[in-house]
Amino acid sequence: MAAFRKPRDPGRLALSAFGAFWVLVMVAPILVIVAASFNPRHIVFPPEGFTLAWYGKALGSENFVRAFLLSVKIGVVAAAASAAVALCAAVAIVRYPFRGKEAIVQALMSPLLIPTVVIGLAIYQAAIMVGIGRSFLALVIGHVIIAFPFPLRTIMANLQGTDPSLEEAAIMLGEHPVRAFFKVTFPQVRMGVAGGALLSFIVSWNNYPLSIFLSTPEFAPLPVEIFFYLQWQFEPLIAAVSSITIVFSILLIFAVERMIGLSAFTR
Repeated sequence: MAAFRKPRDPGRLALSAFGAFWVLVMVAPILVIVAASFNPRHIVFPPEGFTLAWYGKALGSENFVRAFLLSVKIGVVAAAASAAVALCAAVAIVRYPFRGKEAIVQALMSPLLIPTVVIGLAIYQAAIMVGIGRSFLALVIGHVIIAFPFPLRTIMANLQGTDPSLEEAAIMLGEHPVRAFFKVTFPQVRMGVAGGALLSFIVSWNNYPLSIFLSTPEFAPLPVEIFFYLQWQFEPLIAAVSSITIVFSILLIFAVERMIGLSAFTR
C-alpha cells in the first residue's frame, strides 16, 4: 500500500541528481555542436533554421575527406600493431612468473598517466633525431604507444579466465606450441583482442595532442585538420564535420561494448 511505502533515501536522491547534472554537463556541448551543424548560415544556438547542406559540403571537401582517410589508415595500422604487441605481452605477463612483473605492468600502462602532449613532444624529438621527422611512420609509432594499454588490459582480462592446461594438453599430443596457442587459447581471447584493437582505433582516431606535433598542413589527421580549419574560418561546416566524427566514435564504442563489454577494464 502507498501509505506504507518506504521513503526514498535523501542521500541516494542527492547522489542521483548530482550524477545526472554532470552527465548533462558532459552531453550538452555535444548536443549544441550537433544542433549548430543544421544552422543555415552561422554557428549559433539555438539554430536559426534547418539545412543539411553543410553535411554535403563536409562529405565533398577534399581536405576533410583526405584527413578522414588518413586518420582511418593510421588508426587501422596502430590498432593492429598495438593489439599484436599487447597479445604477446599479455601472454608473458599472465602465464609466466618473473621478477618485477608488477613494475613492468605499470610501465606498460604508463601512457594512460603521462600527458599525451608530453609523449607527442618526446616522439617528435626522437623522430627528428633518427631522421623520419613528421611522417606516417612517426604518427603510427606515437599512436601505438598511446593506444597500447587498451588492448593489453582487455587481453589480460580474457587470458586470466582461460585454462592453460588445455594448451599444454595439445602440446603433449604433438602440436607445435605456437599452433597450439592459436588453435586452443586464441579463440578464447579473440574478442578481447578485437575489442582492444577497436579501442586502440578510437584512441588513435580522436587523438589531437600527439598528432599536432607530427603533422603538417598537407599531412594531417582529421582532428588536426579541424584545428587548422578553425584558425581561419568558423562556420557550420566544422560543426557538421565534428558531428560526423562524434557519431562515428559512438558507433565504435557500441561495437566495443557488444564485443567485450567496457567492464573488462574494471576486472
